Formats: sequence, C-alpha cells, structure tokens
Amino acid sequence: MPAGCACVPAAAPGRWSTSGRHWGLARRSGYSSREVSALNWLGDALRATGDLPAAGTRHDAALRLAGELANVDQQARALDGLAHVQQETGQRDLARQSWQAALTRYAELGVPEADEVRRRFAPEESATLGIAR
Repeated sequence: MPAGCACVPAAAPGRWSTSGRHWGLARRSGYSSREVSALNWLGDALRATGDLPAAGTRHDAALRLAGELANVDQQARALDGLAHVQQETGQRDLARQSWQAALTRYAELGVPEADEVRRRFAPEESATLGIAR
C-alpha cells in the first residue's frame, strides 16, 4: 500500500474501496482541490461501512482544507457529511448546525443540493432540526 494511503476495508462495495487510494494520490500530487474531494468521498465510504469516527475525521479534514481553498461547494459537501455522522451518533444539535451551514452554502451557490438538503426532512423534522425551508 502506498505511503499516505488510508484505504477502506476490502469488504467495502465497489467504488468505495478505491476512495482511500484516490485521496493518497491526490495528497501526494499536491492537487489540494482533488484532495478535498477525495476526503469527502472517503468520509462517505467510511460512513457507509459503519466507521463513523473515521468518517467524521475525513469530513472534518475536508472542511478545513476546503476552507483554506475557499471552495464553498466542498465545504458544503463536508458539512453535509459531518451532519450525517453527527445525526447517526446522536449529536442532533451539531447535525442541525452542520446541515444549516451546508444549506446556506448550497443556496449561495444556487445548486440543486440545497433542495436535496431541504427534502431530506419532513416538514415537522425540518422545524425540529431548524432546517430552513
């Protein structure tokens, strides 16, 4: 395994198993925008395999790097990923804050992901979580 490569367990389905290699390659190549994208994909993959602590760590790293790059789209992706992890670990208040921050960025960009975040919740859940409709 190449140095710097944090690969997903072999049991992970299809494309997820290569996310760690992509992150490692992006990191070594110096392409920071690709690295932040790969970190988000890796976070998604780790969450899908049930490794919530590692998923949260990858999304958090993606959020920090996307902030440094002023990449609003990847910031929103990282916040959305963090919100999923937070929700699944019972941190509802943090999840609400992360989803609201993701929604703000997606709405700023005018991308369909803003509607996806809004639709994820029934009206009563949106009110409970504080998600702007």
